[in-house]
Amino acid sequence: MAYRWNQPHLLSWKPNGGAAVPGEIGLTVAYAGSRGINLVQPDEGNPEIPTGVPTANGSGECVAAPAGSTPITLAQASAPSASQLHGSATSCYLATSPRANPAIDSLLLASGTGNSIYNALEVNVVKRITKGLQFQTSYTWGRII
Repeated sequence: MAYRWNQPHLLSWKPNGGAAVPGEIGLTVAYAGSRGINLVQPDEGNPEIPTGVPTANGSGECVAAPAGSTPITLAQASAPSASQLHGSATSCYLATSPRANPAIDSLLLASGTGNSIYNALEVNVVKRITKGLQFQTSYTWGRII
């Protein structure tokens, strides 16, 4: 975990306005928004190092590692002794790549660096009928990042 975190917080707002439209119709329009700052965000602390582009060449060998390494044949990839490999007739690859620090596996880091943004347009229409009967419809368009 990060040693010094800024306090996570959320800012939100929702200004709105309404009007009576001819024909006993009520219309309300609102804009809703929020912004999250310093949110907890996970990250991989010991990432896998890419070993190349997984492809197969014409001789039936997998090219899943940089030049100079020993190629893996498709037969080896499908053999039970090589269960750590995955493959097909056209390509194969290593199931796991070497890590930056091979002495440890995955390492979860947490820090307060995340952000979020939400914006929405809200529309509400109410049609009043006789004797207290009314119909209402609402629509919300929203976007979150």
